[in-house]
Amino acid sequence: MGNDFKIILMNRILHVLIFIAITGAFSAKAQGFTAEWQGKINSGKELYAQNKYKNALVEFRAASQIIPTDTTAFIYVLDCAFKIPDPALVYKTIDDLRFLKAEKVAFYLMAGITARDVEEDYPKALSFLTNGLLVYPNHAELKMEEAILYYKAADYGVAYTKLEKLNTDQVPNYKVINMMLSITMDIQQDYTMALDVIKQAQTAFPDSVYFQEQEANIYLRTHDFATAQVVFENIIASNPRDPKAYYNLALLFFHQGNYETSASICLNAIEIDPNYLDAIYNVGTFYYWNGLNYNTALSDMNVYQYEEQGDEFERMAIENFEAAKPYFEKAIELNSDELDAFENLNTINVLLKNLRSISDLKNTKVTVPSETIVTETGKADLYISNLFFEYPENGKLKKGQTGYVNFKIENLGNATAKQIQAISITPIIIPGLSYERITQIDTVAAGSSLSVKLPIAFLTNNAQTQGIERLEGAENKMRVVIRASDNIKTEMVEFTINIGGEPVMGDETVVVAQTEAIDYFNPKPVARNFLFLIGINEYTEWPALANAVNDVHAVKDMLLSKYDFEPDFVYELYDKDATQQNIRNELIKIKRDITPNDNLVLYYAGHGYYDGEFDEGSWIPVNAGYGVETDYMANSRLVKYLDKIACKHMLLLADACFSGSLFVKDNRISYESGNDKIQSRWALTSGNMEEVADGIAGTNSPFASSLVEFLGNNRMQHIPVTELISFVSYKVKNETATTTAQTPIGKPLDVEGNQGGEFLLYAK
Repeated sequence: MGNDFKIILMNRILHVLIFIAITGAFSAKAQGFTAEWQGKINSGKELYAQNKYKNALVEFRAASQIIPTDTTAFIYVLDCAFKIPDPALVYKTIDDLRFLKAEKVAFYLMAGITARDVEEDYPKALSFLTNGLLVYPNHAELKMEEAILYYKAADYGVAYTKLEKLNTDQVPNYKVINMMLSITMDIQQDYTMALDVIKQAQTAFPDSVYFQEQEANIYLRTHDFATAQVVFENIIASNPRDPKAYYNLALLFFHQGNYETSASICLNAIEIDPNYLDAIYNVGTFYYWNGLNYNTALSDMNVYQYEEQGDEFERMAIENFEAAKPYFEKAIELNSDELDAFENLNTINVLLKNLRSISDLKNTKVTVPSETIVTETGKADLYISNLFFEYPENGKLKKGQTGYVNFKIENLGNATAKQIQAISITPIIIPGLSYERITQIDTVAAGSSLSVKLPIAFLTNNAQTQGIERLEGAENKMRVVIRASDNIKTEMVEFTINIGGEPVMGDETVVVAQTEAIDYFNPKPVARNFLFLIGINEYTEWPALANAVNDVHAVKDMLLSKYDFEPDFVYELYDKDATQQNIRNELIKIKRDITPNDNLVLYYAGHGYYDGEFDEGSWIPVNAGYGVETDYMANSRLVKYLDKIACKHMLLLADACFSGSLFVKDNRISYESGNDKIQSRWALTSGNMEEVADGIAGTNSPFASSLVEFLGNNRMQHIPVTELISFVSYKVKNETATTTAQTPIGKPLDVEGNQGGEFLLYAK
């Protein structure tokens, strides 16, 4: 018995020791799991703090696998999935958290917002929010998101009812009232109801200037300008140092067409805030429009009116344009992306140049050198007769053609006319029209005549063409006057040139069968392909490149020879011409010339730069200082310019270092393969966030070489941009694997106008 007891005791002690050993091992392993889990959580938090949600998600998901019963990692996974967004992961993670017995109102909100805003699946979103309200029936944020859902689904009646109830049940909420105002004022345009909402808002928020401004806007919309003026003046009385209050009153007078008063009130706003961009731009616009009015009047005058009042109107146009310039220059200084200010300033400079040259022409007298003077009695008397314009064909002057103004100079006097000059004047700039302003003509003896033929060319588009958008309603007038020595001058004559637009491409006559319903014959406009090319080898401060210009020429030649591109729609900048200002100017010209039915291809070959601290890539213009980032063409600025260009399809090709930084956001736009009926904005870059190869001097870069190879070998009627991207990406990636290791990137751009279509390049 004693021995048995000892044996039993020893066995129990052994079991205890084994249990302690096993427990210790499990404890050590658990501590290891905890340390690994904590490491993943900490790493995820660091990435999360840097807004790198995709990378953070990887760490948090790994943590959730290490300890699958802890909700911390799952909550972080949910938040990252919501921010990316990844709808499927959002819903799965919410299910995981519910399995772990976690329940939060935020889960219903995230699910509802994801379904509503990302998937645009309104029934699914409504089910999430409705279920949330069953659990949290009085939660204001859930109710608000439900109202927003009906608003986005365009069920404004239900949305307004829910918002109104929220406003009644809860403490007055600024966001709720603002949405009610949006529905009544902007969507339903029920201004009586909107005024009721504003009265509620002013009672709830008596110090809010915003709702006073909205009240005045309603009076503006209903053309009750007197009441609107009282409201704006009350705002100024309450906020005499608020420049916006003056600006809003200025807009009232602007709407009434009283531009002078509008500008003077804006000057009060500028006095309070010298950097108030909107007010500065408005004053510049006032003087600009005044100048345009005087300039247009010059065109509308007949020759007799012009002789009487032309000098005065030219002086007033010049004064107003000069007054507008500093305001637009200040606007550009405050915001270098003010494309409209650049456009107006360029237009002003061109108009001023034209007006001053006209003034100089009219005021310069012809003098005869003393050694050529021959004593002669009598006086010459000159007249212009038989004036007509000789068109190349069909009574129109088209791009790429030259016409001639024909007339006869008759000397009805009794002395020889000497040092004769034909002065040609266009009161309104006609873009692309090229002619000599002063033409020297031989002497005309007394009683004789001389036939004159002056060429006038209509230039095709190119980087050196200086022009502006022609003023609406202005005729293409040209005026001619003849002057000679001894202050002899003829009366001014004028004629109108019939500008035909596009180059002649064969017989343009449209033949319509007699049986066809002419009233319903609406031919679809033919899309034109615009091409903007920038190539820079010879930088002023950056290292020279060997092949950038060659690359651009190679791609240009291929597109013009084999694809549906025409020289008339090519804009080019090379080397010294490729300044930041000129790039802007060409974009302005394209913005004017292109239509929403046309397509635009841009190709840049030059240096690129990436600022890691601000996550911003840039193109480097030819005269950019090395390290002077204000000289660079930042991608964010370029995208803003592209946003302004209305076209059907846009394809950006960039062969530059760090060109992948163009894609600043995860693209959320799906596209329909091969569908060129829907608008698109695509880009193909030679690399991602890396340096790229220029190639051996005298050849082409790997990127340009692949582009030319694909375009040259194609035998299809048309090629989708995705096939171009696929070939170039594969080719460049493989050919540079052992050298520069480039990874071309091609995908839709996050640019205004991208609706998910695809650009097709059609062969000729």
